[in-house]
Amino acid sequence: MMKLKKAKAFIEKYNSFIILPHVKPDGDALGSALAIRYALESLGKRAVIWNEDILLHSLQPFFQGTFNPYKPSGNFDAVISIDTADIHRLGQRYAELDFLPLLNIDHHATNSGYGDVNLIYGGLSSTGEVIALLLEELGIVFTKEIADALYIALITDTNRFFYNSTTPATLRLGARLLEAGADFEKIHRYIFGEKPLSLLRLLGIATEKIEFISPNIVYCRLTNDDMEKAGFYETDDVINMLRDIEGVDVAALVYDYDTSRKLSLRSKGRQNVDELAQFFGGGGHLKAAGATLSDDDLPTLKTKLKELEDVGEDQFI
Repeated sequence: MMKLKKAKAFIEKYNSFIILPHVKPDGDALGSALAIRYALESLGKRAVIWNEDILLHSLQPFFQGTFNPYKPSGNFDAVISIDTADIHRLGQRYAELDFLPLLNIDHHATNSGYGDVNLIYGGLSSTGEVIALLLEELGIVFTKEIADALYIALITDTNRFFYNSTTPATLRLGARLLEAGADFEKIHRYIFGEKPLSLLRLLGIATEKIEFISPNIVYCRLTNDDMEKAGFYETDDVINMLRDIEGVDVAALVYDYDTSRKLSLRSKGRQNVDELAQFFGGGGHLKAAGATLSDDDLPTLKTKLKELEDVGEDQFI
């Protein structure tokens, strides 16, 4: 509770805030950022979300127009980072604001506590769940707009309550958000039910490129040419498809992003993919993690994936 009281005091102390979700923000980062923006505005404070990245296709119906794609004008009193375990994942934006006091709100257990005030609950399902606790501490009523934002945060980071980070408290929060007016049908339809044909083409290409490292560990490498051929450049559905293959415990996807190589890891078995991601300088969660690779890392990645075949629960070689 002391963490919540410190975060509340931080918010009460300042009148204007720049909110920074991590680069390439997902539903949890954006939903949490928007919910805290609405809450701050309800308290009579100025709050702006600064996000420079293109929105994921599934999130566009909900977050288009809710943030600044460029540095907001004017002076601000403080910064709030959202869903960002590593300060470097705030990108160049924070370098322009590092003279301001920082409130760090996150649910990643690997968060280093880089803020002046840190509201970190590593055992919670999502940063949205952390934001909900903070809003309660601030006495904020869950409006429909806040409920929509938090519900998106909740269901995207739990994959519709599929991941084992889901707890009874997570489900109770979901129910509260629906009671507060969260649009269940619209949110589920656009995030999980509307898939562009170009995505299906990319899934087809990925299926043809699957490589089994072992009977229960699958690997796929997607290039810029693959994504250009499909006409789709987002990979979340690809890594989830790989994970969901019958008999697969660990899925690894390496894909081109700008001039770098990105690694996405998923596990539905005993293996802890967070530690594998950390080996390559990344991180995440026990069952979902990622990193940035060089081409020289690819042979090592395959070796490390092979080693996971004989690893016990929540262990790593």
